[in-house]
Amino acid sequence: MAKFIFYFAIIIGCFWVFGNAVIDDEKCKDKVNNLVESHSPKDIPYPAKILNFTGTVYDSEQNPTCSNKQPTVLMPGWVRLLGGELNIFIICFYQY
Repeated sequence: MAKFIFYFAIIIGCFWVFGNAVIDDEKCKDKVNNLVESHSPKDIPYPAKILNFTGTVYDSEQNPTCSNKQPTVLMPGWVRLLGGELNIFIICFYQY
């Protein structure tokens, strides 16, 4: 019973956190407040690197989403990719 109450509280907390995301269409400027930028860490040797990723986030009706002039990711929602690079390093070992 204690596990049920614990998991129920986590689920309610998630709904409360994501449900309180304020969407201000008047204050949320497209490609300004909903702009997301990212890159892969340079010190970890991944087989693929993402460089200078930029994109914008939208809700299910494709309206820009932000909260306190910061991008807010809503589910369901949309992400529009604007630019960036994906470098894939393939190491081939041939056996003769």
